[in-house]
Amino acid sequence: MLGLLLFQVLYSLVQWYFFRRKEYLYYAAYSITVGIYFFLKYNSGADEIVRIGSFSFNELMVDKTILFIAFYFYIEFAFLFLINTSTGTRLYKTVTVIKNSMLAYAIIIFAVTVMYKDFSVSIRINFFVSAVSYLACMGVLYFIIKKKIILGPFLAAGSLMVALGALLSVILGYADPYSGIGNRNVIIYFQAGVILELIILNTGLVYKTKLYAETFATLSPAWAHKGKDHERKISNVLQTMRKEISYELQTEIGDGLSGIRLMSEMAKKRMGDNYMKELERISENSERLVQSMNEILWSLNHTNDDLPGLISYIREYAMNFMEQVGIACDIEMPEKIIVLDVAGDVRRNIFLAVKEALHNVVKHAGATCLNISFSFPGKLQITIADNGKGMPGDAAQYAGGNGLKNMAKRMELLHGKFLIDNKKGTIVTFIIPFAELQPAAKPQ
Repeated sequence: MLGLLLFQVLYSLVQWYFFRRKEYLYYAAYSITVGIYFFLKYNSGADEIVRIGSFSFNELMVDKTILFIAFYFYIEFAFLFLINTSTGTRLYKTVTVIKNSMLAYAIIIFAVTVMYKDFSVSIRINFFVSAVSYLACMGVLYFIIKKKIILGPFLAAGSLMVALGALLSVILGYADPYSGIGNRNVIIYFQAGVILELIILNTGLVYKTKLYAETFATLSPAWAHKGKDHERKISNVLQTMRKEISYELQTEIGDGLSGIRLMSEMAKKRMGDNYMKELERISENSERLVQSMNEILWSLNHTNDDLPGLISYIREYAMNFMEQVGIACDIEMPEKIIVLDVAGDVRRNIFLAVKEALHNVVKHAGATCLNISFSFPGKLQITIADNGKGMPGDAAQYAGGNGLKNMAKRMELLHGKFLIDNKKGTIVTFIIPFAELQPAAKPQ
């Protein structure tokens, strides 16, 4: 019997090493404690004294504690052995109460036995607790079979073998003063139950491994199907992107080209003093189209998907634009720019909001100086301040303008803030949470 249990311990540890499933560790612990229990029974004399060298003790002081600790490990193993069980369920809560009660009882009965040295009292207590535990475990097994939990029949059959062996030992040993499964004359029935349980549960463990292998085998087609779904999603994204590009080209480039065509026709008809003026307009429109195209390409280029790249692009655009219109531009940069990924659509919305603000300064402010500052107070903050005439009265009354509406709309898309203030000019502030900059943070 001890040799069989030792083999079971080694087998369980080897299986744990290869599969890293915790139930093997608990089953090894269960086998070790049951082995200790039988070792004490085999090596105790007629006086129940176990002698190991010069050391001796009464095995009745520890046998019940060891046995209930073994059952504690068995319950831990049993719950992990079953496949479709989870924490938070009624079954899990019930099993947790049972196993914790067994562990508490193992400690208490050891303390009582050591303190009173009256084995007849501890035996009576143990008989009552064993009966209650037996009924509770039978109830759990009935529930497992009724719910048709995967691998439940293996666990139920193995547990029933142990339970029947223990019950026979208790019944046949009841007439003995030291009744119960500890009686050496009837312990053979408990041993037989444990051996049958080992055979059944090892068969269940092999079957569980087979189930896992079959599951992994069937996952390959599932992964292939998942790959197709992934490709389909990528295709949808690409189609959406193409539509966005088409829309941008139509609105930005198409309208501009229409303007160039009309102005060219006008230049042909007039061919007079205004001829050079029309050519100048054609040149301005062409330049605007080139800039629009560059902005679209910049937003689509994934190599620009970071915060330093966004700030650098805004800085370069603002410096060039303000130089063309003759407004002094001062840009304040932090000493260290936080490196974050920024999605292409997010970059474009931020840039276009800033661009709208800069154009408002040129069109309406009458400013001679402009200051742009970037800061990171837990979020991205861009502040644009000019020394122009500002907005008369409450700035909120100007929110009806298309430019301000566009800026507010773009910040709303990013769950950010758009603020306007009048302080010796106009101060426009864009505030965008860092979480909204990340590509994964944006809902698809």
